[in-house]
Amino acid sequence: MIEPVLAVSLGVAAGIFTGLIPGVHPNTVVFTTIPFYFIYRPEFSLFMAFISGLSISHTLHDFLPALFLKAPEAESALSSLPGIEMVQEGLGRKAFVLTVIGGLSSSTIFVIVLPILFLVLEAVYPVLNQFMQFILVFFLLFIIFESRSIFNAALIASLSGLLGLSVLSGPQQQFILLPVFSGLFAVPAVSYSIFRDFEIPEQKDRFQISSSRIKEGFAGFGSGLIAGVIPGIGAAVSTTFLTPFMDSDREGFLTGLGGVNTSDILISFLALYLIGRPRSGSSVALQMISEVRIPEVFFLIGCSLLGAGLSGILSLKVLDLFLELVDKVNFRFLGFSVLGLIFSIVFFTTGVYGIVVLLTSGFIGFISLLTESRASCMAVLIIPALTYFSGSFM
Repeated sequence: MIEPVLAVSLGVAAGIFTGLIPGVHPNTVVFTTIPFYFIYRPEFSLFMAFISGLSISHTLHDFLPALFLKAPEAESALSSLPGIEMVQEGLGRKAFVLTVIGGLSSSTIFVIVLPILFLVLEAVYPVLNQFMQFILVFFLLFIIFESRSIFNAALIASLSGLLGLSVLSGPQQQFILLPVFSGLFAVPAVSYSIFRDFEIPEQKDRFQISSSRIKEGFAGFGSGLIAGVIPGIGAAVSTTFLTPFMDSDREGFLTGLGGVNTSDILISFLALYLIGRPRSGSSVALQMISEVRIPEVFFLIGCSLLGAGLSGILSLKVLDLFLELVDKVNFRFLGFSVLGLIFSIVFFTTGVYGIVVLLTSGFIGFISLLTESRASCMAVLIIPALTYFSGSFM
């Protein structure tokens, strides 16, 4: 029994690393480890434990670069404005703790409603599936018209959609999402952080958080439920959709956002069994290796909850460590190293073709970053899913 716990702990440590480094997504680690899995053939349960710990830990720590380095990924981009305001006021520690509370409360809500999800999700999804193309059109139009510039959002959505159609119908589909998402989100975020000067004000060590903040976890859970069930709808898109239902003050908003990614991961593991379709990079990797049945689902959920507990306990220490690193580490050197690592991994897994995809998606990602239309990049999955459900592609 100790081996799965160690595997979860190793995953939590890896998730802390991916969370601290701007632009490094857990999918990068997940898809990089798959070739080694087939080489060394560890027990599938240990690989599941590692993946669950990695995924959950990352969701609790990836707000750190978004808040303090102003280098958010798509999933945490919405936190940047209210969170950065709190950092400038010396309340950055409080802002991060709020996102952790949101993630942990969302996990608790998931456990409470798990029996209901088992009864309802499997029955409801076939009905939703009949209208999926209309649901996807709704979300695609929503992220375009919700943007500050409809023209820019439509342009990014069109470019991302064409990219998705091209790569998903082309060769090397097994790892092709790695250069796609690295280019759309990681490379622009890392490059952005390289050329910024960081001046973080002194952060207050003591602050108070109302116990009522836990209720915002319900909004985060609802957003994660949408992201975990509807294909191509990432956490950024579903969060944008549920923003009006979140608490209007910035602390409640951050708490709600903290629960989105965590519940998304948990729902995606459940959806892998109930509807038979992966809804995250982690679930895609697991499905590539072996069939996931109900015992594996409960094992994944249990490991994820263990990982959430460990990550929550470590989060404050990680916060202190991160703030120390910001003062001591040359982030430009680190950023260039991360970019080199991304290009190396992409070349190792997908070759020259993957590098071309990485550069292409990176170009689109830079435009989306400059035009503040990053949520529109999720059209890279929405449009292929739309054509699939309409019967015109794949």
